[in-house]
Amino acid sequence: MNQNIKKERIDFVLPDRIGDCVMSLPAILSAQRLLAARGQDLRALTPPSLFELIWSLGLFETVILDELVKLSSFLEPALRAYFLDTTSNNLFLQARERIGRYAPQKPFLTYDRSLEALPLEQCQAKLDPSLFGFLHHEKQLSVASIRYFAPLLDLGFSSAQIIEASQFSLSDFQFKASFNNWTPTIAHKSYVVICLEAAYGSAREQKRRWDESLFLALAEKLAERETVVFVGLDPSFALPKHKNFLDLRKKLTILQLSRLLQCAKLFVGNDSGPLHLANLLGTNSVCIYQSTEPSVYGPIFAELNHPSLKPSNWQSVYEIAKPLL
Repeated sequence: MNQNIKKERIDFVLPDRIGDCVMSLPAILSAQRLLAARGQDLRALTPPSLFELIWSLGLFETVILDELVKLSSFLEPALRAYFLDTTSNNLFLQARERIGRYAPQKPFLTYDRSLEALPLEQCQAKLDPSLFGFLHHEKQLSVASIRYFAPLLDLGFSSAQIIEASQFSLSDFQFKASFNNWTPTIAHKSYVVICLEAAYGSAREQKRRWDESLFLALAEKLAERETVVFVGLDPSFALPKHKNFLDLRKKLTILQLSRLLQCAKLFVGNDSGPLHLANLLGTNSVCIYQSTEPSVYGPIFAELNHPSLKPSNWQSVYEIAKPLL
């Protein structure tokens, strides 16, 4: 690769779901470090709904993936664009080489080249074993997060280089740009956040949700000593009246939700976007895994996540939560 090519831009097109987007951040931060040392620019293209969140982290150049950016990509295409998810939102974005993963259910979305290690089910088999082992066992990243490191190998970096660039901690993901214009009126670290939902609009949604009646029984127990705040996008499920229940479903922007989670004592919920946000913000969580596993789909910082696998009663979940209160 000649010097002129080296200085050209690499685009990473981020996933459009909160959880997947957050799980891609360690890989993109590592890519930023490696590309900067090689004299190349990295640009993260984010869906409009997640732009402010990712931009506020101040990790790398962040741009809204909109029609103007797509149009400008015809005039000034990146050297390469890595599509971390196969979605129609990415249609018409150009690059000299477009790299992603083939999705049989979306045959109209094609790439110049398919990245074999990017699909979740192929990641461990196709990724270099030393890199996978380091990320999975040393950094305790889940497979869903590790797969996003596949483009770094494709860019020509060795596993040793990627491992050296992947020395990240919670402090690397602190919000550099302030979203503190909004602060919860509840006292700091005096409340628990619960989300009843998961996998919005997905066919897998119900499989990933714990029974609402068990959530409510757990919430009532937690409310004996804490304020319990409910968040989510669907307020249709009726909550009982309780002096220590606060219903903020469908009332918060993503930055307000982030601030609420940052100031919370604990998050309790299904494997969902708010779980990954809470984890990114350094808040302990109790995650109920109904159809997924933490080793495959767990958040970035495993030490902050306390899993409960297919619990049949609320008492077992409460026993996990109690020491964290």
